[in-house]
Amino acid sequence: MDNKSSPAISQRHVLFDLSPIDPDTDDIEEKTRRCYQNLKQMIAGKSPKERHETYAKYIATNPPLHSDELTMGLLVAILVEQEGQNDYYGDVVAFSKDNLNLFASHMNLIITERITRLSNHSIGQIFWITRQLIKANVAATDNTCSNLIRQTAKGDLSPRNLFMAENLIELLCDTRSWLINTNTFIGPTVIFNIMRLIMDHAGPAAQKALRKKETDFVISLIRERFEFVLLIGKDFLRLLHHLTRVPEFQTLSQDIYVNNPKQLSPKYEGPHQLLAQRTPRRLFQSCLTYEMERKIQFLATGVNFGNQKRYQDWFTKQFLSGAESTLLRCDLIRYICTVIHPSNEVLCSNIIPRWAIIGWLLTTSIHVITSCRLALFLDWLAYDQTDNIMNIEPAILLMGHSIRAHPQVTASLLDFLCRAPTMFHPKISEQIRIGIKRSLQQILEKRVLQTLKPIFACPKHDPALRALIKESFPEYCQMDNGISPPVVTIDSTQPPVKVSLPPVNVSQQSCSTALQYTPSAPMNNLVAQPGMAKKVESTTPHTPSHQSYPAEPPPPADFNSIVDDSNVIQQSDTTLKVIPLDTEQKSINSDHSTVREPSPKITPQVLPELVSNQHRGSVLRVPDCRLDQVDTDRQNEDSINDSHNTKTPPPSTIPNQRNTTNVAGAGTSPENHVTENVNCLDPYPMSSNSTDQQAVKTAALQKRRKLILKESTVEDLVVENKIQFPFMEINRPYPNNIIEVLGETISQLLEDLNTNRTNPAVISDLMAEIDCMREFDTQEIETIGDCLAISFARDFTTRIYPSNNCDTKSLKESIASPFFSLCAEAFSSDDSDDVSKPMALLAYIGSVFKSTGFLVIYYLRVQNVLGVTENIENYLEFYNLRYPTEETPKRWPENQGNHFEEDLRMMYEYDPGMLSLVLPLIFSYEFTAKFDVTNNDRIVRLAMSALDPISMNDLISYSMTGTTKVVNRDATIQDLIRSSLDWPTWEQFCLWKIISAQNVPIETYLPILDGLSAKQHAEAVSSIMLNLQKIQEPDAHVVESVISSFGQGKEQFIASLLRYWAMRTDVKLLVKNIVSLLDQPQVKRKGQTKSTQKPLSALSYKTLGALEMIRLKGPRNKIFAQPELFETLAVVEPLCDEVYKKKFAKLFDMQPKPTKKKKLEKDT
Repeated sequence: MDNKSSPAISQRHVLFDLSPIDPDTDDIEEKTRRCYQNLKQMIAGKSPKERHETYAKYIATNPPLHSDELTMGLLVAILVEQEGQNDYYGDVVAFSKDNLNLFASHMNLIITERITRLSNHSIGQIFWITRQLIKANVAATDNTCSNLIRQTAKGDLSPRNLFMAENLIELLCDTRSWLINTNTFIGPTVIFNIMRLIMDHAGPAAQKALRKKETDFVISLIRERFEFVLLIGKDFLRLLHHLTRVPEFQTLSQDIYVNNPKQLSPKYEGPHQLLAQRTPRRLFQSCLTYEMERKIQFLATGVNFGNQKRYQDWFTKQFLSGAESTLLRCDLIRYICTVIHPSNEVLCSNIIPRWAIIGWLLTTSIHVITSCRLALFLDWLAYDQTDNIMNIEPAILLMGHSIRAHPQVTASLLDFLCRAPTMFHPKISEQIRIGIKRSLQQILEKRVLQTLKPIFACPKHDPALRALIKESFPEYCQMDNGISPPVVTIDSTQPPVKVSLPPVNVSQQSCSTALQYTPSAPMNNLVAQPGMAKKVESTTPHTPSHQSYPAEPPPPADFNSIVDDSNVIQQSDTTLKVIPLDTEQKSINSDHSTVREPSPKITPQVLPELVSNQHRGSVLRVPDCRLDQVDTDRQNEDSINDSHNTKTPPPSTIPNQRNTTNVAGAGTSPENHVTENVNCLDPYPMSSNSTDQQAVKTAALQKRRKLILKESTVEDLVVENKIQFPFMEINRPYPNNIIEVLGETISQLLEDLNTNRTNPAVISDLMAEIDCMREFDTQEIETIGDCLAISFARDFTTRIYPSNNCDTKSLKESIASPFFSLCAEAFSSDDSDDVSKPMALLAYIGSVFKSTGFLVIYYLRVQNVLGVTENIENYLEFYNLRYPTEETPKRWPENQGNHFEEDLRMMYEYDPGMLSLVLPLIFSYEFTAKFDVTNNDRIVRLAMSALDPISMNDLISYSMTGTTKVVNRDATIQDLIRSSLDWPTWEQFCLWKIISAQNVPIETYLPILDGLSAKQHAEAVSSIMLNLQKIQEPDAHVVESVISSFGQGKEQFIASLLRYWAMRTDVKLLVKNIVSLLDQPQVKRKGQTKSTQKPLSALSYKTLGALEMIRLKGPRNKIFAQPELFETLAVVEPLCDEVYKKKFAKLFDMQPKPTKKKKLEKDT
């Protein structure tokens, strides 16, 4: 059998039903096609005995590979052909040496990956093969049955899926004895999924016969092997609850709840045993098809919050659009709660949380709302402390996050939770009630929520609901934040009580109207860090970080919060404190009444320890920003971006462009909104006597400390056109011993700078006085740095970059501020031994304001524009001080590349125009000699995303003259180009313009052409082809690289390129290079016998394909006027397969066109 893969031929696949847009170049499609075709060639016209001999000889040449291919070929033959299935199956049994395990694994692969593309005949053949495997007692048969059960979709009444269900129940009925006696988990899987299918088939009368067959089968199996039910656990009761209207299941329910349970199984003690048994995860997976599971996993782990709508719309259209698919929401909710348990990294990222997905599922269907709520709260009903808290976390978070924007969602869930104990049976009602209270107790202990009072005592609840909540959970309505609810215990050995089975009302909790669910802003004081719900072993109060939850879409317009200025924020060594304004000075005096100790001399080794210390005793007044001001343009911006660019969204390394026009704090997450009133974060203010009040406020304030001190970034900016800055007044009083530490002169200059914060001349006088200081150690740097940080605050909160007018005058005026005066002093210092005092102060301020880094880069670039060249070594010194390492390197430290990239990303968020301005500096030869920025895919992408047409022209001009170097002219550029394949079109366009401007040799990146697709990588393919067009004389290597990439939609490009070369270059040399790619037989020499010729290689077939494409576009091309080409084609034709002889028949039949000179000689 030929192992070599030849180019794909456009024809109908032998096994799969492919649409015209589906590629047939996938590994499975290609392998099944090739193995089946080779099998038919091998056994054509042979008797069964001859076939077996052929199989044996073929397998003997390469047992592992040929056995695999032969098995796949026979499997495809059984699935495709209408007759001969017994013969093919006998062939498999004859040469199989592993008890048909390889044969079963191949069929499992087709079932799991391609069953949706099989015809009904092929599906029926799969069930026939499964019967044969069960009869042969093959070990992998249970996996095959599980895959067939799983691929029989739930919530789908299409004819194809009903055909699957009918074949499945017939298979199970025929193999019932094997199913009863098996010791694998296939028994519980069958019961669970057949009951789930009965729920789908219980409605339409057309499925009455199918439902009857399924019901009889599963009930008889349950009664005969009730041990399977004990393995299923609590979800069996949930399915039984839905099926109580079916008469057969009502009788079964009486036996399970009321009658003697021992008659079902000696091990069965009562319904409380089932309710306490956790359902295995694999059963929830078996309710979803493989494709559905991949999509819901991607939605829960790979989609950012705010971008989920289009994915949800696609999922709804694909799986939830039909009326019969409503019950599928219950399966999805159970799967999300019990199977998808994100790691702490995902919980702290921008990925959409589980509660938001469940909220979307709950509010998009009103027909099965009770079933969905039961699926959500099922793990609450018999919760034990040994259970995983991640199972109950989504429900409480959904109630907590919906309390403001969607109180009706929280109210409906609370109503269900109160009535849950009476839904099943009075025999287990007390167990359910205790399980719910245990869940609430565990939620508080593990700090999933800080308090339950805002949920249970919300004033928006209906009076009847409040009364029901108070009756069901009085301890949680009366408890304060510092009081824990009573510990709940349960005696699991309590004997069941015999009572009658009450009627079940399935539609008891149905809603009257559907809700369009949009997750609201989280209650930051209410919700603790989600990672605590997963990895917490103690009940110590936890202070959530500023990344406790992903950034979320903005709250609705009716979300209001009152802000006052009754408090200010104070930061100490370990926590942030809230103190009244009238006690502000007292606290400051107490914080600064310290005894001065001698400090070491400031050196490059000592300063990093200083700049990494926390600020002590600093009191700041932060912006007065209302929480009800929301982002109204983000959705519009996303829709506009989607309409103009259909490329894959950029990776997380590229900052998200935000447009928050009417906001007082950047971004849509409440973490970015800053307020002076901490109590406004809690809709229900805590008592002033509460012991946890300070801890909750501290937790809320620590989330916002990046807007105040060391974590301060450009995220405290607000957009107007691009960026608008809120007014920030930082009243940070000076230490009371400033005169003792610094002297009267420096103290007075600092006071003058704080009073007149726009006068840069004060910095020169201040630096002159500092140079005269005899002692300049840690305490002096701390004191002066704190004072300068207060004075420079305006430079970090007002517009600096003149985006509207970037002439020389405007740029010079933009750096005429005290902060940039300090930069000038730092970069003009000549201290070579120790760190200069201005540089030490600048590095200290860089530890206070994170945006210092990109402002320093901007200063250097403006100085460069003004004709002043700063020493790059000073810039490296500044970064070594700001981000200290063990030793001061001569080049960019490897662990500091992220800091430099972070500065550029912050500059991009601040204003892309500023980043485009500094690009000539970043990619200058002075910078690239010190810092590794060339061919850095993340930095280059940031640069390309910041370019506009004008700045792109400037950067191209610098690249053409050799002033800048964005990419290296070596093979490392291939990694950069591969990374750029997922970039938006504009960014790829800019990159290829830069590559052309730097005149990068095409040989350095030509090898990547073979792996490119014209449809998926159109920008790269077109750019490479345009650069290939410029080659004057393509050599053999270039021609081979181009033709070897033939395929994947590039046929038109390659044919056009060869035709162009034939017109513009030496056509004889071109044809010689093309002919050299065709495999030719060896010339027979004297004394040599005729050797057998090997079949043509894939490169030869690609060469023939390129020539055929040229012929179709125009047979008069100069290439076909060369006799050498046709001489080679005449030799190659006998070596081709019959398929390709037919495909290239017209090409082989062509004759060379005589040139004018030869025609004249012939006439003469």
